[in-house]
Amino acid sequence: MLYAADVYVSDSGEVTVAAGTVFGEIIVWTWRRGAEGGRIVKRLRGHEGSVFAVRFDPGARWIASCSDDRTVRVWDLVSTDAEAEAAERAITGFDEVKGEAKGGRGCVAMGWGHQARPWGVRFLPEENGEVRLASISEDLTARFWGFVPKIGETTLMETKNSWMLHQGKSIWAFALDFERKIMATGGNDGRVGILDYSDDAEIHEEWALEDVVPPTPIPTDDEAERSEESKQATEKVKRKKKKVKPNAFRGYAVVDRERFVATTVYGQIMLYNIPAKTWRLLGTWESLKNWSIVSGWQGTGIVAVGDNEGKLGILDINNGCDWWLDAGGRGKVAELFVGDTAGVLTTSVAAPSFTIHSIRLQDGDAAPIRHTLSLISPAPQNFSPTSALITKRQVILGSRTGDVAIYSLPAPDSPTQEITATSYHPALYGTDTITSLHLSPTAPETLLTTSFSGVYTTHTLPSLSATNITKPGNVTVITGLFFSPTNELHIFGFRGTKFIVHNTCTAADTLSIDCGGAHRSWKFSPDTATPWLVWLQAGKVHLHRSFYPRRTVLKHGAHGREIKTAAYAPSTRLLATGAEDTTIRITPISASGALRENAAVTVKKHTTGVLRLVWSADGARLFSSGGLEELFVFRVRPGPVIGVVLESTLPVPPSEAETRICGLDVRSHEGGYLLATAMSDGLVKMWAYHPTAEKQWRLVAQTVYGTCCVLQARFIDARAVVVAATDGHIAIYQLHPSMGELQQQHRHRVHQSGIKALCITAPPSSGAEEITILTGGDDCALAATTFLYARGAWHMTLCRDVQSAHAAAVIDVVPITGGGAVTVGVDQRVGVWSAELERRGGVHSLVADPGAAVRVGLEGGREGVVVVGVGIESWRVDEI
Repeated sequence: MLYAADVYVSDSGEVTVAAGTVFGEIIVWTWRRGAEGGRIVKRLRGHEGSVFAVRFDPGARWIASCSDDRTVRVWDLVSTDAEAEAAERAITGFDEVKGEAKGGRGCVAMGWGHQARPWGVRFLPEENGEVRLASISEDLTARFWGFVPKIGETTLMETKNSWMLHQGKSIWAFALDFERKIMATGGNDGRVGILDYSDDAEIHEEWALEDVVPPTPIPTDDEAERSEESKQATEKVKRKKKKVKPNAFRGYAVVDRERFVATTVYGQIMLYNIPAKTWRLLGTWESLKNWSIVSGWQGTGIVAVGDNEGKLGILDINNGCDWWLDAGGRGKVAELFVGDTAGVLTTSVAAPSFTIHSIRLQDGDAAPIRHTLSLISPAPQNFSPTSALITKRQVILGSRTGDVAIYSLPAPDSPTQEITATSYHPALYGTDTITSLHLSPTAPETLLTTSFSGVYTTHTLPSLSATNITKPGNVTVITGLFFSPTNELHIFGFRGTKFIVHNTCTAADTLSIDCGGAHRSWKFSPDTATPWLVWLQAGKVHLHRSFYPRRTVLKHGAHGREIKTAAYAPSTRLLATGAEDTTIRITPISASGALRENAAVTVKKHTTGVLRLVWSADGARLFSSGGLEELFVFRVRPGPVIGVVLESTLPVPPSEAETRICGLDVRSHEGGYLLATAMSDGLVKMWAYHPTAEKQWRLVAQTVYGTCCVLQARFIDARAVVVAATDGHIAIYQLHPSMGELQQQHRHRVHQSGIKALCITAPPSSGAEEITILTGGDDCALAATTFLYARGAWHMTLCRDVQSAHAAAVIDVVPITGGGAVTVGVDQRVGVWSAELERRGGVHSLVADPGAAVRVGLEGGREGVVVVGVGIESWRVDEI
């Protein structure tokens, strides 16, 4: 079986075809004009899995391939007659490759790096004798390769760069513009993006220490004077020579967008000018030997340094001045944090307090004016600051164990010398290190924090209640964040060995640098026009600078796999969609019905495909269900940036989490919520959820429907629920709270097989006694069943159906004004029906494998329908 192929036609008209097989081979045929047929000239073996793509280079000297074994390989097409004859006689299959090169006979290069199956590979133009390629993968990355061919050897290809371009799963297509050096990609998430892969978009420099630091005598410890008796007593003792620590770079600080400083183990401070490409020694200080910590007020030319003697150094680089002040702690300065103003906070190891310094420089070389204030540690033995936010009014500290402390600063002329925390929050949202704290530029009462575990959180001050908790996944270790001039939030940190800058608004990486990982000294300048990173790797200082964004999103996508459920909140105009890729996406909808995809947020919590989404009546909470009895409650805050916080999880022991929650409905009740769940094992359960109660979840009642899977559950009122199952029946259960059980009042067959859609038209309000239940099934039928409430029970009065409402299964029924409905089928048809089940209209949908539909309100009082599946589509009901 052939999985992939490519064709090359020479100037003489000879046709060469290369095809990859399911058995890991690449078979090469040739055909000449006038020949009766083609002949096999080569079989290339070495791949250990199915070959998904093959590609000729422009001159047909090489073939590139990628396989299920996650490798990318390049093969030499120069063949001898003997090889061609052997190829004709060979048998297809996974045979052992004996006595051949490492990657297989004819394999000249092999590359490892993709974390999942690569789907495509192509050659780029050669540069300076280096063969270059690009590949795309199921792991959402585009990877660029290069190698210099060596005769008779299989070269290990070097990864030049890799970019994570999409969400969910798989990049399926890509195109290359060699002249402009750009790549266009299309993924399973529906996104289309542009990547600039040119080398002139960035520069990379590196230096060894001896190339930039002036020679310095090796420091030695001063020996104390010994008495004559002491010297005689130690004459016979063989002294061990103390190992001298070699000089090395230690720390970095950004001076401005074009300069940074670096400290060394031997106490030097070096200044590098990026445009001029020059290093300059600022000075050598004895107190900085073996220990220093440095930071700077970016754009001011002022740098703060902490030494091993407990002093704080203030260096005015532009004017060549430095001042050394008592840092206020005990022993060496352990941490140093600078604020947006002229404030700097210093700490020392296990100190009971921290010192905040307010610095004001004088004219000339006069010593700066300083005011100090001690901040009493909220937990002296346990609180170790790792991040700080310093303003004129307050100081907020984050710790190594996830604690947050807030201090309100007194007036500048206050005689107060020490203060305690106004609020202390141990392990605020976990015990992971808080790596940075920032205020929102558009909302000063909003605090953003990042953590070592790859989570960034939005809080409301002063309570620190979370309004959004997000773990994007693209950056596994988040070390900081910044806002662009247009207030787009960017996070930065590490993913494996790469330093990543990720735009949370477009959900795309804007910078990717292979620096070896997080465990090294480094500093990042988050300039949106020309960002740069400096780091230490293998004893050398490296500088990487980009000149413009490398990644542009042409079309925002949605999910990485087909969407199975959707829910709309009219009060907030938010559409929630859940997909097989386990993610939930919340997207604002405009009054015209257009989806504002650039403002959407993605929630990653489920471990299985999302089966059902339901909004609370006020749109403040979103309930979601899936496999393994996963049921989550999210608190959602609308706004320019949608906030999402996981509020609660249905408590199910892992050993018992085996079934799917296929159906879900939610109803407000007594300050909390009632939830009806339809289970894949035939159970129907009713839960009570109270967000503020000590015990949030309580099982109100449950019953056994039968041995088949229950697919749907809807509340009729607070005491009655209607369910539907794979046997084609609907059933109504009445709750008896005193008995703690659901009693079946009615059950009858409506469809010949599973009921995929169920809704209630004109649900009873106070005094209403009649309802109609609309259902759609696997049997392609649409049915309407009317019930009347009398003598304390629901009784069926009428059942009508349309046997061939669609040419395939009806997957959703949406009620509309006037008692009618809109249906969506697997046949990709959208139909409009009257209350009497008369067809009023229909259109063909471009959404493949539709999963759900929801009604939305449009401007002018019109109604719209959003259809979801492999894609999202919206319609005005009066145009269907």
